[in-house]
Amino acid sequence: MMKQLTIVLALSLQVLSTAAVAIGNPNQPYQNITTLQILANTLVEAGSPAAIVTQRWNDSTKTAAAGLAEIAREVRARSKDHFRGGSTTKPWTAVAVLHLKYLGNLLPQSPSISIRNLLQMESGLFDVARDPNFQTPATRYKYWSPTELVQHGRIAIPITLSSECSFEKVTGKPIADTYESVILRPLRLRHTSFPINATTLPSPALHGYLGDSNGNWTGNATSDLTDRNPSFAFGNGNIVTPGHDLAEFWGSLFAGKLLNQTTFSEMLTTVPTNSTGLGGIGSLDYGLGVYSLATPCGTAYGHVGVIQGYQILALHNPSNNATGVVTLTTNNPPMNLVNAYIGTVLQLLCQKFE
Repeated sequence: MMKQLTIVLALSLQVLSTAAVAIGNPNQPYQNITTLQILANTLVEAGSPAAIVTQRWNDSTKTAAAGLAEIAREVRARSKDHFRGGSTTKPWTAVAVLHLKYLGNLLPQSPSISIRNLLQMESGLFDVARDPNFQTPATRYKYWSPTELVQHGRIAIPITLSSECSFEKVTGKPIADTYESVILRPLRLRHTSFPINATTLPSPALHGYLGDSNGNWTGNATSDLTDRNPSFAFGNGNIVTPGHDLAEFWGSLFAGKLLNQTTFSEMLTTVPTNSTGLGGIGSLDYGLGVYSLATPCGTAYGHVGVIQGYQILALHNPSNNATGVVTLTTNNPPMNLVNAYIGTVLQLLCQKFE
């Protein structure tokens, strides 16, 4: 799903290339914006049905929510709401794979596909997100088995399929068990899950909605895309989590709580994607399940998540130990919302909010 972030960033360049300094410069913070709540409110005013904004600064994590979590019942969004994280799943999968590799418990199932190929999206295996047949109304609640997902085989352009299909065979356990033992239990993240066949979200739930052809939210409750079978995104996009847990994951990863230094350095070894970073500043590179990109206050690492009804961007800036997570409840935002979305993440990485 590399194209998802590229598309989002490409759209943002139209506005941010001329406004990057005003939006992202830590020496010129948003005027009159001093709290996370104001940031969240701004995203709703820009067109998202709801927004959750999370900042982890050193060891302190704060979250704010705005808008409606569920339109039909007029339920307000809450900071602890669960949402679908899309491809923000990939870094978690990369950590699980690298952990098992370090223990000597994981080898690629094909001599022509390495673990780096899989995690760096260079395996040449089919990306199911590119096939509309996996995401139609008729298949919304269908369970897709790993066997069905890999039957597409190789295609000419190197893109990814889940590496977890192979390490489930090696460990003999469901992928969720590996996430639990390697990440969730050590970090005490009790509100994150990786459902394979569950179609609903745990409570409290942040509902995701479909905008019109221009990306504008219609206000129509029937465009609710929350309930679906996430098996088509097996290990690549099936995380369900609150913003707090996403921020804790990134802060803990860079604090050395999940991987040893050698393996962590391997994860951050990147290759160019031939795409431009936020606001036209620097390049957008990709490591093992993680993006690297320049910001006005240092190099940041993280991932975008795009899945029907949701768009999430989670980034960590190690230079000041800051993590920013922004969640929107539409996956096709209009241009003004893209501008606010990217600008908000930059501010979270560069300026401490209350």
